[in-house]
Amino acid sequence: MQHRPLQRGFTLIELMIVVAIIGILAAVAVPQYQNYTLRAKLSKVFSCFAPIKTALSVTQQERGGFPAAANDWATIGMGVAPAATPECTAFAMAAGTGVVTITLGNMGAPIDGTTITFTPVVTASAITFNAVASVQDPRVAQYLVNFNPPPAAPPAGGGAAGGGAAGGGAAGN
Repeated sequence: MQHRPLQRGFTLIELMIVVAIIGILAAVAVPQYQNYTLRAKLSKVFSCFAPIKTALSVTQQERGGFPAAANDWATIGMGVAPAATPECTAFAMAAGTGVVTITLGNMGAPIDGTTITFTPVVTASAITFNAVASVQDPRVAQYLVNFNPPPAAPPAGGGAAGGGAAGGGAAGN
């Protein structure tokens, strides 16, 4: 008498458990991946702004002001406007203020076509830039919180004479 070998395999419940685990992992991983890719694209926007920031800072320090004409890239030493990238589709510089606006692209809805405006803050010892987005997306807002300098600390001693300044200070952006 010959015995047939028993078939081995996974039961239906085991397969369902595996599918459920994969579903849970995907539900967590996909949003995190989307946030990661958005942060990477926003990082590219700030990389596009870096040479403009340097040029504006040098112009302010050497000439005592920003270009009088709008989009005067030659005055700040850049010659022409920066080249558009998928993430930075357009650049605009306001007359006399050094305010730069970059139009965003390739970010996904609802961010595509919105702008980030970089406003210079000139003090006696540094030039920093504050960034404001035209879109109210919490992911963009969180990224900008990490970019913008912290607010100035009040003087120690409640502002009384001789109280000194609060310690530390943020490095300029």
